[in-house]
Amino acid sequence: MISKKITAGVMITLAAFSLAACQNSSKSSSTSSTPKTSQVKKTTLKASNLTAQQNASAITYYAAQTYGGRWKKTWNAAKKDGLVISFRNRNAFSFIDKGKGYVYHAAPKRKSSKTYYTMRGANASERVYFYEGKSYLGTRSLKGIVKEINQDKQVQQVKNLAKKTKISREAIDSGADNNSK
Repeated sequence: MISKKITAGVMITLAAFSLAACQNSSKSSSTSSTPKTSQVKKTTLKASNLTAQQNASAITYYAAQTYGGRWKKTWNAAKKDGLVISFRNRNAFSFIDKGKGYVYHAAPKRKSSKTYYTMRGANASERVYFYEGKSYLGTRSLKGIVKEINQDKQVQQVKNLAKKTKISREAIDSGADNNSK
């Protein structure tokens, strides 16, 4: 009689442990299949961590959205064919009086464009000055440009264009024949 009671008690205990183990495994599988909001990674750009290609792509995107015109055409064509940024000698652009150093010529690959920008400052606090042809359009800090791209949720578009952006590392003059005397 005592052995039957012990056997019954052991069986009940084993059944209880088995049931508890099944409940714990179903809880862990149901919680692991639902992503936690803290695990979802938010994609943003940071002005201080941009590659040269991302920088050029972000500047071109901002100008296209803000100023339209040739900048918009440059952006749209560049999305298909790629973007080329050429460093131009400032001496050839007497009408560009803002910023320092080179004039950056933004153009779709294998196409011409009269879209230029200059920069002044360092890193995220840099100011970008926008030109279309000989017309000055406006200025914005690089940090402000990146903030707007993040707010507009256009990070992926900027990154996609950055993958197709070529930075011409050698300075290009005005295109005039330097051999003529």
